[in-house]
Amino acid sequence: NNKLKLIKRRAFGFRNFDNFQLRSFLTWQFVS
Repeated sequence: NNKLKLIKRRAFGFRNFDNFQLRSFLTWQFVS
């Protein structure tokens, strides 16, 4: 389930490329 959410968040980040780096960074922070 977590992986699916992560993939969906990444996909959403790709749609909003401006916030992609920020979202990926926040996602890595939460995952860590």
